Amino acid sequence: MLDDIVAISDSIRFVFVTNMEGKIVYSKVSTKSFLLDKNQSSVLGVDMQVLRQLLKLYDEMLGPNTFVHLVRDKVHVLIFYIDKWTILVSCNRDTERHKLTDISIQIESLVSKALK
Repeated sequence: MLDDIVAISDSIRFVFVTNMEGKIVYSKVSTKSFLLDKNQSSVLGVDMQVLRQLLKLYDEMLGPNTFVHLVRDKVHVLIFYIDKWTILVSCNRDTERHKLTDISIQIESLVSKALK
């Protein structure tokens, strides 16, 4: 599935899949301009689980969170929360927002097909 996600767009830099402990269990890097070293990548997985736990504080009031789009100075980060997995997709910062919307819709479609 990661190969299919990376193939969606040339603007995708990498895809990580983490478990509930924040450990990266699958990853695919699609570019030579990868910004993180191995230690930073490991910490990023844990950070995504911390964010997930913070967002859960509002689950009862707003419903469970399924998707987050973070805009950073150097990248866009798309985060999908699916069951016990977190899928993190990094895209080039110059990617237009409507293109990011298309990318996220395609990723959601791939993931839903994979879960069936």
